[in-house]
Amino acid sequence: MKKVLLILSALIAPIAFALNASDYTDISPKVDEAPVPVKTPPPEIPTELRSQPATVLVTVVIDEGGSVLAAEVKKSTDERFNSVAVEGVKKWKFKPAKLGGKAVKVIIGIPVKFTVE
Repeated sequence: MKKVLLILSALIAPIAFALNASDYTDISPKVDEAPVPVKTPPPEIPTELRSQPATVLVTVVIDEGGSVLAAEVKKSTDERFNSVAVEGVKKWKFKPAKLGGKAVKVIIGIPVKFTVE
């Protein structure tokens, strides 16, 4: 059986380092401190997709408390992975973005890359 590896592009070691706003594909509004993922449970990948690679760019709204308010697909290499990526990212928790020292709501683009090891 092949092992499935989920790689979160730009978020490979989310707890080991802080990200800058430039690490995301998009971020709005521009912030002093980008949101930092602190809880990133992997998505549940259906068996029939486990042998297929894909990349899904998910647009995510993160509130001032670091919770994901909304997520939707912006672009995808294989639409069969779209709901898997969106549902997975909706379970994430972030250290909120900051602007002028105050936590703010942001919209970011997170590339989620599914690979087969």
